[in-house]
Amino acid sequence: MTRAPLAAELSQMPPTPERRRAVYALWMTRTKTEVARLTGLSEGQVGSDLRWCMTHDGKPRKGRARGERTAAETETREGSDQGDSFARFRVASYVYQGERPTESVPQFTGAWRLSGDFLVLNDLHIPSTNWTFADKALEVAEAHLPRPRKLIIAGDLINGDALSRWDDLVRCTPLADELDYARQWLNYVSATFDEIYVTRGNHENRVLLSMKGQLHAPQFWSLFSDNRRAHFSMYAYLDVISGGRRWHITHQRNYSQLPLSVARRMANKHGCSVICAHQHHSAAGRDVSNRYALIDAGGLHDSTKMAYVSLDDSTAPTMANGFVLLKNGVGTLFTPEDYGMTDWDVWLPRKAAAGRKAA
Repeated sequence: MTRAPLAAELSQMPPTPERRRAVYALWMTRTKTEVARLTGLSEGQVGSDLRWCMTHDGKPRKGRARGERTAAETETREGSDQGDSFARFRVASYVYQGERPTESVPQFTGAWRLSGDFLVLNDLHIPSTNWTFADKALEVAEAHLPRPRKLIIAGDLINGDALSRWDDLVRCTPLADELDYARQWLNYVSATFDEIYVTRGNHENRVLLSMKGQLHAPQFWSLFSDNRRAHFSMYAYLDVISGGRRWHITHQRNYSQLPLSVARRMANKHGCSVICAHQHHSAAGRDVSNRYALIDAGGLHDSTKMAYVSLDDSTAPTMANGFVLLKNGVGTLFTPEDYGMTDWDVWLPRKAAAGRKAA
């Protein structure tokens, strides 16, 4: 019978299955820090050995029977709206022959799949935000979404101007102030919404890229919010099943000056209806097969507060505001009154009546 290796011997062993299982056995009665101190291994090596045992041997986490998972983990693995999708990636392992160690790489398959009805906002670019129009979006949610009310923010919650790769023409808002404004606004809207889901936009990328990938999703999100109702996904997209219809909501990389052209290609790629952020177009239509709805969702930005938009002239399209109510599988685009696309008296009749009475 082979003798089990002593704790002090483990640091001299290569990362073989024997060492990994011995580390796991120690960890079942000690903390990871204690295992590292006893064995002479680093905490990173201990963690790698534990993940190998859980992946290859199917060993349970501490205090849990083999094969047993919490309800939250089960929902996440099956594509639920709970938990941090980036942190819960599945691991694919590659084993090499000889004495080369086992190496693991993440599989990025954890984008959210939510269900129900939502208010969908995007491109707030805090603090360059149209706050009046943002409050109208909250009024629509309060009038037309039942509890629990759910909110999706499809990228570009902040500007991140201080970390832009473009030179500043004028003094920009410090990043610390942007993060503080975002934190205050998320606390403000949590009075209206029970669940808030935020995905990554290209302006969040400014912060993440400056850190060269050293921040995980929970660490990054802690800069913005400590509100338990608000969750962040490192993915720039998610899917929603509403009224039996699938919607793909994305802050895609692509941009086109022609409204709905990107949404049309996205619908063809994903085989479902699409809501596109990022481009600052407000438009709605159908794809060429007449099977899928297409929405360019505009945004809650205020272009008069954006130096690069208002100080220069260009042939780029004028930025447009908008937000989407996704209810019973139907996506409805809301735009400001002067666009002539939304009858606000229909959607907020009490407010319209109050306004007429005051006049």
